[in-house]
Amino acid sequence: MSLSSPTARRPRPLPLGLAAALAGLAGLAQAPASAAVRPVNAPAARPVVAGTRPAAATAATPPISALALTGTATRVTVRRIFRTGQVSWVNHVIDTRLVDVDGCQARRSATAWRRHVYRSTVYAICPGAPGVAEAAAKALVRSRPWYRVSVDPVAMVGFTVLAGVPSGNDRAVPAALAQLPTGASVFFEGDDVSLTWAGPGATQAQLDAAVAAFARELGIPATQVTVRPLAG
Repeated sequence: MSLSSPTARRPRPLPLGLAAALAGLAGLAQAPASAAVRPVNAPAARPVVAGTRPAAATAATPPISALALTGTATRVTVRRIFRTGQVSWVNHVIDTRLVDVDGCQARRSATAWRRHVYRSTVYAICPGAPGVAEAAAKALVRSRPWYRVSVDPVAMVGFTVLAGVPSGNDRAVPAALAQLPTGASVFFEGDDVSLTWAGPGATQAQLDAAVAAFARELGIPATQVTVRPLAG
């Protein structure tokens, strides 16, 4: 969806089961827009051969297709930005109108200001996406028609990895994350016995490797690790 207005003005000085799972990611939505996802000292990822599944993880992981969900990428362009104060104001507008959306986990990323043109992208996961992100974008354009805004769906997978043990350690989550894709459109939250992750590009082999690494660091067989979809 693309939204724009022909009138240019000078601008003024981020399904069942998904909502509950997103609540576990609530801390991410409150992070500063410039901040990356929670830093962890993840060990180096071990190579995974495409098309293979680690034997220890096979019994514990569902098909990657069963974990599919849809996120959004909302891209914003604002022209005639001449001062850093204007950049800060546009950042504030985007954060309040597109990032702080009820029920969503979102992050402003890839912000650039060159030749008096401001560009930024907000990645989000919302119950009812992409409709929620589209509604927020339409409301923004109604109030500021000089903003050019487009909303594109982003194919993602989302899941929670849960160990069947009462307590764990601080190594399991970094070990699992080391096997999964990273980037501005990836969201995650974890504790000593669980990891909730959502993002694009994860393969079956990477999921299996993440489960195997998670179980290995906890000292349990992968069959004691449950993988649940965020949406279902």
